[in-house]
Amino acid sequence: MKPLSIQHWAVCAFISVFTSIASQAAEERLSIPKIEGEPTLADFSGMQPNTLLARSMNKAENFVQREPY
Repeated sequence: MKPLSIQHWAVCAFISVFTSIASQAAEERLSIPKIEGEPTLADFSGMQPNTLLARSMNKAENFVQREPY
């Protein structure tokens, strides 16, 4: 049996790491609550959620879109 070259090992390592990262991303869940009104910029003045409506929303962090359009 012919030994694998370094390039083959590098490709195998890359695929292994990539599938591991993709499976971790797929396991994380995003909760999107239904809100009672229409948000406005005033709800977030000073870059903070200042109203009850704004505080009822969830914050998505470290979001990476899989298929950007």
